[in-house]
Amino acid sequence: MKNFAVASALSLGLILGNVGIADAAPKKGGPKIVVLKKHNNTGRNIAIGATAVIIGSAIASQAARASYRGDGMSCRALEIRCDDGANWACRRLEVRDDC
Repeated sequence: MKNFAVASALSLGLILGNVGIADAAPKKGGPKIVVLKKHNNTGRNIAIGATAVIIGSAIASQAARASYRGDGMSCRALEIRCDDGANWACRRLEVRDDC
């Protein structure tokens, strides 16, 4: 999650860093004129795309992690082990909701 925060901060910096204002040389005795620079938005678009990819991969990673059972054994494998006399498999079968 720390890498996600760092990448998001860098992407936000690229987006906000791409905006700027340039001062034109003022005429003698005249008002100071502010001219907006015309920017190429490629950097901003890349930053937005990178942020979208990072957020999408973080969501997919969390969804995959939530659906994974850490014990790695199917209900059928636990039933076979329980029938063979492994008490730990019987206890695990009793605890699991999906068996």
